[in-house]
Amino acid sequence: MKVGMPRQLLVLLVGGAILLSGCVAPPASRSQVDAPTGERTGPPKTLRTAVLREPSAGLIFGSGGNAAAQVRWMFHMSLTRYDPEGNLHPHIAKKLPSIADGDWRVLPDGGMELTWKLRPNVKWHDGTPLTADDFVFGVQVAKDPNLEIGTSALAQIRELAAPDSETVVVRWSRPYFDANVASPPSFVALPRHLLADLYQQSDPAAFMNNSYWTTGFIGLGPYRVAEWVLGSHTEAAAFDDYFLGRPKIDRVIIRYIPDNNAMVAALLSGDIDMVNPSALKMPDLQPVINNWGPQGGTIIPSMTSIVIARLQFRDPSAPWGEYVTTLDLPQRQSVHADLLRWLGDEVIFLPLFYAVGSSITAHRRGIRGPAGITPVQQVGTWNIHEWEMD
Repeated sequence: MKVGMPRQLLVLLVGGAILLSGCVAPPASRSQVDAPTGERTGPPKTLRTAVLREPSAGLIFGSGGNAAAQVRWMFHMSLTRYDPEGNLHPHIAKKLPSIADGDWRVLPDGGMELTWKLRPNVKWHDGTPLTADDFVFGVQVAKDPNLEIGTSALAQIRELAAPDSETVVVRWSRPYFDANVASPPSFVALPRHLLADLYQQSDPAAFMNNSYWTTGFIGLGPYRVAEWVLGSHTEAAAFDDYFLGRPKIDRVIIRYIPDNNAMVAALLSGDIDMVNPSALKMPDLQPVINNWGPQGGTIIPSMTSIVIARLQFRDPSAPWGEYVTTLDLPQRQSVHADLLRWLGDEVIFLPLFYAVGSSITAHRRGIRGPAGITPVQQVGTWNIHEWEMD
């Protein structure tokens, strides 16, 4: 639920977990604080994982679905992120803008303005400090019609400004309910010091085909690209200066295995330690379940139903209230009668994000997330810097 907006956003996460290695404690509430770079003890640790699809057209704006997104979040971050319970938190931002604090406001002309304050200690993978100008430049690139890479939400942004190095002011042409959700690629920072000159050459093909987007990627995430062999694998190395602290796992090798049976075979043989979400279905993993037994590892399937739905409760005081409409009952029933029967007239849809299917994660024994939770819990790799392994 978004901070500062009463009854504003309900995130329903419908999922289940089958834990083959015993019970897992529920995620503890964790406050996000700046963490110093930790000293390494013991030999380097390497996590070997696999996904079905390699990110196409680069790490930020390329396609590839959720499988590619799991890779993207390791290398790049933005202003906000969701926790495993679906709550929105500041990430690179110091706080979430809110109407109560005055940094989310409706303008007299019907537009809307959000002011973001950045953490002061965030660095690009080449050691250059992040500045507000990097967000202004990133959104400029994403909105460029000649590149055709931006999201529909970005079209509603009419102006960005950076009054100082740690402040980003975003002016929207009209109220937008998801304005304080800022994650790549919907609201992205790009390293102006590396890409501005190339962008100013006004050659879209040369710009998008540059190695920066793949093998030469420089981002803000907990891992940096150490090696990318296209069509084979990407090696991620822990970023020592990550603003939340150096990751506890030193290297992550991401293999691209487009065949389900080959991925299962790699998991059984020990060639990989983990299969990322959206890679396999439960029938694919039956041989793994039989082989691992109750102690060999953990398999976490989500239910084949609604995975996530965002519902907006009626709130006439909300800045976007006059722009929303209510689905009539037949429409609601046609979406998912069982879920929506109890909602009645208290809910408006802005829109309804509706995902159907299953997403399964499998990892061997000895891989742990923070506070005893499983490493990938509904959201994915946003907290990978806190994962541990034996």
